[in-house]
Amino acid sequence: MLYKNIFVVAFTMSVYLPCFSQTELTAEEAVRLTLTNSPQLKATQLQIEQSNQMQKASVDIPNPDLTIESPTGQFMTIGVLQSFSFPSVYSSQHSRAKQLTKINEIAHELTEKDVAKQVSEVYLNAQYYAQLTKLLSARDSVYDQIMQVSKRQFEAGEIDANLYTYAQIQRGNVSVIYNDAKAELASALANLRVYTGIQEEIKVTELKELDNLNPIFILNQDSLVSAPSIFVQYYKMQEEYTSSGVSLEKQKALPGFAVGYLNQAGHDTPYNLRLRAGISLPLWWWQYNNKIKAAKTALQIAEENTRVQEQNLTLLANTNIQRYRQHKTSLNYFETNGLALYSQLIKNSGRMFDAGNIDYLTHLNNLNQAYSMQQSYFDTIYKLNQTIIQLNYITAQ
Repeated sequence: MLYKNIFVVAFTMSVYLPCFSQTELTAEEAVRLTLTNSPQLKATQLQIEQSNQMQKASVDIPNPDLTIESPTGQFMTIGVLQSFSFPSVYSSQHSRAKQLTKINEIAHELTEKDVAKQVSEVYLNAQYYAQLTKLLSARDSVYDQIMQVSKRQFEAGEIDANLYTYAQIQRGNVSVIYNDAKAELASALANLRVYTGIQEEIKVTELKELDNLNPIFILNQDSLVSAPSIFVQYYKMQEEYTSSGVSLEKQKALPGFAVGYLNQAGHDTPYNLRLRAGISLPLWWWQYNNKIKAAKTALQIAEENTRVQEQNLTLLANTNIQRYRQHKTSLNYFETNGLALYSQLIKNSGRMFDAGNIDYLTHLNNLNQAYSMQQSYFDTIYKLNQTIIQLNYITAQ
């Protein structure tokens, strides 16, 4: 029948022709807008500012003790006493404060990569469901027409009740899947608007294979290699920060000092004899010793966390490389043979059905197989892009 050829043309146009009624938002624009508006990034930027402020207060000298007393019992005199830790304590504290600022800067970069990954995945979901909705819309129209024709033929006694019921079931299934896809697309676009801060309706670009896989990966059969990422750098810096904590605890176990002024004699006492000096003795050695041990244990924990992170990244990289190869092979098949077979199947089935060589059941099964192949093609691109996003994320420099 002529309407089947019209449906094939309508389907092709609905899938491949762009929509000019909406402003198109690229993935790069979505990421840029999200990074500009992200409250997470603003929070981490404030953490950097805070650590810079704390860095200026890292040399925390204790407040002086100011007293008014009568050492001789004859008059009141003013006394002042200022205590100090061992000088290396202050230099160590300042060094650690600078390290913490650098850690917060790396944390900000990590958050930036994480936010970019999140919005990239949301954008990919929108692309996938936009493409799937177009496919299912065309499929829904075709199945609706087939059901209407089968209804007329059933009423005319040309087909039996089983074929008519089967056509109704197929029409209902397609309608349910189509409505689900539209709901998923609406959800993805709504999430994209939240991330980007765009209020009006937006349209994503056509679903295609991403071409920005990080070249740091060696994608051959024998190598699963990735260079250290920013995640490992972050944990390495945590190690260095924890290591400096061990040094700080050791410095705190050194003697402290105190200087002051108090007239403990008569009014005619020379000023140089009114000066005071002292030293604090770290007699309670067990408390210092346990703090040093605790700091060393914290360093061991940080070292193990680094190894865990390296191991997890390696496992994740290896898994996603294998998935990349798998999906890439499948995509190559679709682009070289699968899509052509899909189009040919629809044309042949429609021609044979028009000629009366196959019945409704066979024709609907052929259409199901053809549309499933087209959806599998979109699924493959979607999964391939997911692995590329993940691989780029875990190798962020």
